Amino acid sequence: APNGTTAITLVKNNGDLIANIEDGIVINVVDDLGNALLAQGILAIAQNDFNLNLNTAADITSDGNGAVGLGIEAVAQDGGGVTLVNTGDVTAFTSGDSARAISAFVESAMGGPLSITNSGSISAQSGGVGERDFATAGLLAVSQAAGNTITVDNSGDISVTSADGRFDTDFNGIAAGIVTNSF
Repeated sequence: APNGTTAITLVKNNGDLIANIEDGIVINVVDDLGNALLAQGILAIAQNDFNLNLNTAADITSDGNGAVGLGIEAVAQDGGGVTLVNTGDVTAFTSGDSARAISAFVESAMGGPLSITNSGSISAQSGGVGERDFATAGLLAVSQAAGNTITVDNSGDISVTSADGRFDTDFNGIAAGIVTNSF
């Protein structure tokens, strides 16, 4: 994909979003700091209380180039739930403070369950110094639906690296292989 763009963007607001990305697809993205949007491998968003079901086998490399490095991001807005299945290899890295190979969000207090299943090899690497503004994670799952079910099933390798001199005093800046938060 051209620098500063997302390779695959899927948005649906009038029904469930169901997407299958086949094996053999290779995605390489590099963020363009002159563009306000983040470069991502795959961005999928279901809106208006509809569910998102994303199955991908794509191999993805995302270079945040100083901004957030994002491989796959799946989002349910205004209700609905997320089911994300990944079998591809995903690498997200940046010289900046945050990278996430796979992330999924339920962005509503009335949202449905959130599930991530991964068997691919994934890695996230971030740089910079001081406190991070966002998590660096292999798998990140966040639900705004209090008491919501978050399920993560991982059988793939996960590698997470942050720069020497990084420290964090809050959840937003955590660096870990699997990170979940429901609030």
